[in-house]
Amino acid sequence: MSSNDDMTIDRFADMLAAYGGSAARWPAEERTRAERLLHRSSDARALLEEESRLDRMLDLMGRPAPAGETLHAQILDIAFGHPAAAYARAASSGEGLWGRLKAAWDNSGMLRPAGAALAASLMLGVVFGGMVGPASADPDPVDIMELALLDLTFTGY
Repeated sequence: MSSNDDMTIDRFADMLAAYGGSAARWPAEERTRAERLLHRSSDARALLEEESRLDRMLDLMGRPAPAGETLHAQILDIAFGHPAAAYARAASSGEGLWGRLKAAWDNSGMLRPAGAALAASLMLGVVFGGMVGPASADPDPVDIMELALLDLTFTGY
């Protein structure tokens, strides 16, 4: 038997962590190597005893009860009541953009304040835009002539 065929204590610890302390759960190709290591190593036997103790404690706990129909129904109600689900249903039903917007507006508490903020900002834009007055579309021809003469006056720059 070569030393390459022997299992290391680190590999044995990894195998115990993955498969537990019962040799029946260990991979068949590694079981004989692990048993040889157990015969020659007290550290391996201590690791096996510790893992077996953990397995016994886990066995005492038993399996958790499966989720009942009530929990299943509650999860589905939450999922289908979500605004994204209503938007997806509107999109898949072919209602178009208006249907999607309506679904998003009806099922989301956040879109209502956002819509109010958008309306307020539009109104403020209209009010302040009207207060400023129209901008002059045509520059005064005299101003253009003065600029041209200033250019001729300051030739050194």
